[in-house]
Amino acid sequence: MKNTQGPLTVAPHSNPTIGSDWREIHAENGIYEPIYVGEAQEADAVLFAAAPELLAALELLMSDPSRKSLLPETVLSARSAIAKATGR
Repeated sequence: MKNTQGPLTVAPHSNPTIGSDWREIHAENGIYEPIYVGEAQEADAVLFAAAPELLAALELLMSDPSRKSLLPETVLSARSAIAKATGR
């Protein structure tokens, strides 16, 4: 499974005739590339846009040798979230 690479941004839909509740989430790769367009609440769109960075932060945390000081349930939760995000 290939995850969408960040950073991502959230913006109002570029076609205002379909309604103001619609959002676009697209990659900042120099090309306008809509990744998700749907009727979503702003909080959902912002969370979706943050997902690649959240995944990267969790992967960095789990690769840090100091993670041994974390509680076992914290490590288990982080591993579970990484697995869910990557389809493993």
